Amino acid sequence: MIDFLNRPIVVLTMSRSGSSMFCGLLVDHGAWLGNCNASDKWNKKGYFENSVLNNRAGLLYPGSIFEDLTPAPPILDWKDFVLAQIKQQGYRAETPWASKMNVFHWPIWQQFNPLFVTIRRDTQAIVDSCMRMHKGTPYTYTDWHRIVHAHIVELDKVENRFNAIRIQSEKIIQGDYSGLQSVLNVFNLEVNPDICKKFIDVNLWSQKKC
Repeated sequence: MIDFLNRPIVVLTMSRSGSSMFCGLLVDHGAWLGNCNASDKWNKKGYFENSVLNNRAGLLYPGSIFEDLTPAPPILDWKDFVLAQIKQQGYRAETPWASKMNVFHWPIWQQFNPLFVTIRRDTQAIVDSCMRMHKGTPYTYTDWHRIVHAHIVELDKVENRFNAIRIQSEKIIQGDYSGLQSVLNVFNLEVNPDICKKFIDVNLWSQKKC
């Protein structure tokens, strides 16, 4: 029997990489994510990240995680906090559950037995998207390239250390669901291509994805 409670799918990423799309597919295949941040013009189908868990983790980086770019310090009560929160939000440990966070948050999840999943996207596409989303901030084109590079280095570290499953967002858009299947295999689930095609909006991605 699978110990769903202690085996969260932890999706690690940099923003604007397609992680919301991937987590939406997880939900449509039966995964539980809890109370998530609402959709907006930048993510029209939703962010698929637990607002309470992400707000708590965000306190580790006052100001902006983009200023720090180092792995998070441990939170001693993180597991107890998470278990209490997901129970309060209605999780019954009968299906897989997932949490999406910035890659630099990976250390706090070691109190569980996580299945780490990394989300990748073309560097230039991320930079362009960040420039649009964060227009008016002090970050320059050069800054975003530096920030994305730091995330790539950290994603590499997680993959090498924990044998994380890598997801390339562009492949999902092209109809290659093998990465998603690798994640679902851990929980004896199968990809439903029809569900994927129904959820994925190629137009949102191709129209200079927000």
